Amino acid sequence: MSMKRLLHSLLFLSSSILLLPSCDFLDDYIQPPKDTPAPYLLPATPLRNAPSVPRTSTLPLTFSSAIDPTTASAIKVFGTQLRGLRATTATVAGRTVSLAVAGGLFAGEPVSVSVPASVRGTNKRAVQPQVLQFTTAVTGPGRGTFITGSSVARNYGSGRHSLADIDNDGDLDLLFPLGGSLGVSSNQVAVRLNDGRGTYSGSTAVRVGNSGGDWAVATADLDSDGDLDLLAAGGGSNAVSVRLNDGRGNFGGGSEVPVLVTAYYLATADLDGDGDLDLVVHTNSNGQTVASVRLNQGNGTFGSGSEVAVPGGTGALTLGDVDSDGDLDLLTTGFSSGYIYTCRNQGNGTFGPPAPTLMPNNPAAVALADLDRDGDLDLLAGCAGSNTVETRLNNGQGQFAATGSSVTVGNYPEQLRLADLDSDGDLDLLTGNLYGGNVSVRFNTAGTFAGGSDVALGRNIYGLAIGDLDGDQDVDFVAGAEVASPLLRIVFNQ
Repeated sequence: MSMKRLLHSLLFLSSSILLLPSCDFLDDYIQPPKDTPAPYLLPATPLRNAPSVPRTSTLPLTFSSAIDPTTASAIKVFGTQLRGLRATTATVAGRTVSLAVAGGLFAGEPVSVSVPASVRGTNKRAVQPQVLQFTTAVTGPGRGTFITGSSVARNYGSGRHSLADIDNDGDLDLLFPLGGSLGVSSNQVAVRLNDGRGTYSGSTAVRVGNSGGDWAVATADLDSDGDLDLLAAGGGSNAVSVRLNDGRGNFGGGSEVPVLVTAYYLATADLDGDGDLDLVVHTNSNGQTVASVRLNQGNGTFGSGSEVAVPGGTGALTLGDVDSDGDLDLLTTGFSSGYIYTCRNQGNGTFGPPAPTLMPNNPAAVALADLDRDGDLDLLAGCAGSNTVETRLNNGQGQFAATGSSVTVGNYPEQLRLADLDSDGDLDLLTGNLYGGNVSVRFNTAGTFAGGSDVALGRNIYGLAIGDLDGDQDVDFVAGAEVASPLLRIVFNQ
């Protein structure tokens, strides 16, 4: 090649590079070496399954290799009681991403963090998607003794209620299914607003698509707009009603999400690691329990999904990463079979076959918590046949011990909740006892439960929701009870 032609070629190449819009354009074409490992969130991240994370602290996430600062904003923090998707500011220092949550988090609130594949390392590799969960700290005066406050009239039946700040004013409002005793159609959900001190008022009702009495009401930020939307399931309809919040507590639009058969329990979480909240519904047909999984399209509509068959009849469900692989697994109760079933997430929102853990008598409720502070989630089951809560420790790989501790509670513990009731940094136990007419409180001491009290509320107990009702930074509860008429009893921690 002549010197003149060589100089012409170099000049053309230099001019072409200068015309490229930015270095970011080149990044799309510069691929990392094939043997470069993808960054992943370290298993020892202190937030994972933590029972008492300070509400105003920065959330630290440590990865296996350095993270590209321009992608860290894709990490999502979801509250379950306050605002849903939280506004965050991400600061990156090598392998560590620190998330500052605008306005802090709510006392005693379960929180999840989603790290989707759109987060990348400085080596250009997409991170391995992961979801982790923790509970925020309580610092209020409550020490786990309870007094009953006001009551809210409700319908007959076993519909489950929900506590959430739906109007974004910083306190927890109350949502529950309406029905016959209040003289209205049963396919409505009542909304009662909190005055900030745990007193509820209002008469708003949201129409949902179910044809009969609703069994379950829940809230979650389904469209990732920073407020909590409404889900209602049950009542003889093979669908879950979704109603979207306008940010001021007004619900409209939404859709009916088809599920296999009548829905009894529901839960939301990021099951496929893409940064939005998906849906799991526990259904029952002819004694065969099926979990219907529906994946969020990112805007509160639900498309593809799957059905997970588990034996044992109607039962409750919970979601948590029991095998420490960064995705949320599904656990259901087999009331008639006597087992808790663990279905492991395959990382994409599909679940493997159920692995059984035997329980003594008719498990009716299930929950997960790190009881022995080793970083993994242990198993708790409310057993209606023995009036006990059974605990089984996790070996870190999602396998639970064949035996464990047991604590006696009230008659037929159908509802099971965990919260730090005495502000000592660990999660204590509450059970709603269907035929006992009370809520049992048992305190956590090094992973075993004892002491406490049984809070008498009426005859039968239907539904149990926990949260800071009066803004004093401790955990109170609302329980459905039959007295002279069906009521939701407001109960404060002292």
